[in-house]
Amino acid sequence: ITSTLLIYRRNEEQSKWYLSTRLGTLETGANEILDLSVSYDGTLFSLVATGNNPATSGAFVGIYVLANNTISQLGRVEQFSFSNSTTVLLSGDGTRLFITERNEFFGGGEEFFRVVRINRVTGQLSSTQVFYRTPGSSLLVNYNGTLLATVSPEPPVYVDELSDVRGIHPIFSFRGRNLKRMALSKDGDYIVFVTERRDDSRMVAAVYAHEGHKFVKFRDFSLHANSDQELLGLEIGNNRDIYVSTSTSIWKYSVKPCITDER
Repeated sequence: ITSTLLIYRRNEEQSKWYLSTRLGTLETGANEILDLSVSYDGTLFSLVATGNNPATSGAFVGIYVLANNTISQLGRVEQFSFSNSTTVLLSGDGTRLFITERNEFFGGGEEFFRVVRINRVTGQLSSTQVFYRTPGSSLLVNYNGTLLATVSPEPPVYVDELSDVRGIHPIFSFRGRNLKRMALSKDGDYIVFVTERRDDSRMVAAVYAHEGHKFVKFRDFSLHANSDQELLGLEIGNNRDIYVSTSTSIWKYSVKPCITDER
């Protein structure tokens, strides 16, 4: 969606990682890059890495910005619980950063997500909230990072609403048989789950709409695919059409005012 191409390259002789774009190159100070996330417009990006500086020893999360035809470090987070499963996820607008952490000292390695607010003008970072979920969970967020869908290895899927005033509040949970895929629209107005039907093993999409501080069932429909076909992707477009790709075809489903499909 943008003209920005982000490349990490390693100088084997110096054992250093560099960040390269068409605007230049920046040394990241990383010994090993573990994860990378980019904002929707490609102007802000974050990485989690282990450091090669003996003075800081340990991991860090770096936040970098592309502006005024140059690339620079906007901020850095070093105080967090690091593990090899640590990941980073930027909201589409680049105002919130979600860091997966694991507390090895309490709760037997309990996993949690830390939310960091990013001021793109001043570079100020503020850790605002922390919320706990089942280890191994992944996170989906909408464009401005106000809706969080946490996908656990086992049901249910939790959806939380994030507010600077009210904090993090659970607003929805979904328990579906054999969840295949899920998608959250950019504006956070719709969420789609693809599951397997009990009687004939066909895949079914359930669409939920965001109303107020809750999600309500909008409609569901059967997909043109059986469980023996590999489900490769599920996306909600800007026009709120649903795109489903399988190992044999790609389908577009329009859900308003009624279900229509196009191969």
